[in-house]
Amino acid sequence: MSSTNSSTFRTPSPSPYDELDSVGNLSIAQAPETSMEEVRGFFRGMSNTAILRYGLGFDLPDAPALAKDTVVIVMDCEKFEHEPRCLTEFGLHTFTRKEMATALSNPGPHGENLLRQVWYYHIRLLETAHYVNRTFCPGNPEKNHFGNTRFTTDQQAKDFLTESFSWPINNVPGAGKCPVILLGHAVDNDVDMLRELGVDPSVISNVVAIIDTQKIARTQGVHGRGDKIGLQALMEHYDVDFRDGHTAGNDAAYTMIGALQMVMKTELRDNTTRSLQEIVNDLEVFSKGFHPDIGIANHCTRCGRKDHNRTECYGRIERCKKCLKANKTAAAYTHITKLCTR
Repeated sequence: MSSTNSSTFRTPSPSPYDELDSVGNLSIAQAPETSMEEVRGFFRGMSNTAILRYGLGFDLPDAPALAKDTVVIVMDCEKFEHEPRCLTEFGLHTFTRKEMATALSNPGPHGENLLRQVWYYHIRLLETAHYVNRTFCPGNPEKNHFGNTRFTTDQQAKDFLTESFSWPINNVPGAGKCPVILLGHAVDNDVDMLRELGVDPSVISNVVAIIDTQKIARTQGVHGRGDKIGLQALMEHYDVDFRDGHTAGNDAAYTMIGALQMVMKTELRDNTTRSLQEIVNDLEVFSKGFHPDIGIANHCTRCGRKDHNRTECYGRIERCKKCLKANKTAAAYTHITKLCTR
């Protein structure tokens, strides 16, 4: 971005974040002939449905060799709806194409066996976990249903994202990074999250495609009340309860579940011995069998202690001085001053 000398300036190269916002605009002729760019070029022009089906293990002719090592990352993030508009939590659920391909021959009812190939993560940021939306998009991150919630510092979250996007080929350190397909619902918001956490742009240089359940729904004839279907409407379309939505771990899981039903509707049509709601209920229990080694398990947004969570906090606490000053007496009993959002 800086000049080479006082009078001559180089045209700045587009940031990988800019490329994430406009994947598909760079022609193959303009792109460097690298293995990763070959994969990116392979997906360019493909429908979101076709890209996700490939990520799930379905074969496509002429796929570059590196594409077979693709990793799919499903993301959702939540920000506080008032000032300071800070990031509070994110859900990141991920799977490899190779692992999914082994389950394709027996996907199970509604793709249950495929959904059990996914690793489910729910991350809450220690510095901002007490900022909970209650007005426009009310959510309750204490009620995460998929995976186990972990509380992290901003740096730990940044390191975790870096590691998630830098999965080595064949799990061999130094072998190069796997290509990544990023899936989300209104996915632009999740790209913004990477910026906000300060993830180095080079980390996402291996993102080869960005796909969105809203675009998939439009092409699959699944409609909501407007032009872009909401996540709740998508779940209602498949008779799944939208339990505790607007919580990042749940929304990322609902995104994955809805996407799978849409892109594999032909393969899953006759395998319905159980309802999708039953599958989701069991998946919630199954996903909690994995305990990620990141951050800490407990952080109380009422008293600030680290040996329990808010739902387990019953002791007396010092009343919030900010709320008392604002004549919000009832609210003053719900948190200590340090954890006030005023």
